[in-house]
Amino acid sequence: AEEIAGRSPSAIRAAKRLIEVAEAAPRDAVLLAESREQAALIGKPDQMEVIAAQMQGRAPVFK
Repeated sequence: AEEIAGRSPSAIRAAKRLIEVAEAAPRDAVLLAESREQAALIGKPDQMEVIAAQMQGRAPVFK
């Protein structure tokens, strides 16, 4: 739980949505859904914070 709590909130929400899709949709639909989720996350504040934190050797701080 601690590991998940330290992750990007937007990425966690996206993963939860993908789990729901994966349980009911064909594989090709799941891959398309994953692509949409990834595209929506790229360049957003949470993702940029993860990159900055990794480069600075610190834990990310999400707002």
